[in-house]
Amino acid sequence: MTENYKTALSETWCIIEQYSDEDKKRIPEKIKRYIRDNRNQDYNPNFDVNVHLKDLELRPETKGLLALIYQSYFCNEQEKIEFELLLKENARKKQEELSQKYDINKTFEDNYQRSISSEENIVEDNTVNNNTNEKEETQLTTYQEAPWYKKLFTKIKNLFRRNK
Repeated sequence: MTENYKTALSETWCIIEQYSDEDKKRIPEKIKRYIRDNRNQDYNPNFDVNVHLKDLELRPETKGLLALIYQSYFCNEQEKIEFELLLKENARKKQEELSQKYDINKTFEDNYQRSISSEENIVEDNTVNNNTNEKEETQLTTYQEAPWYKKLFTKIKNLFRRNK
């Protein structure tokens, strides 16, 4: 078990300890024992009882554990449905945010736009060079392969040179 998770269990245990006796009874002993036994014994968070739960600076793992406890032991059927819808909506928003952030098409489009702008800069540079009367003539050079008999003659000549 990671240290992060143990710390989250400590924060969860601290919050459960602040529940009323009636609310504590709603949580099964097996769950409370698991949280108590596996929490980080060296970390004892002290949360202000007067501060609302939303305003506390909790780890994401702690928020997840508290949400699971709330959904499993404190919600009635209607609240469970609403809570599940809220969780699905939050997951959908997170997925949408990630898909926008890591959208492949957008990435390629950005690269394409950058390449177009760099090509435009090159064209602008070339027009500037042309305007300053510094014309560089560039032509394609044609490569002609030597005929087969010249290649053969060259290889034979190289054989005689090596033997000397």
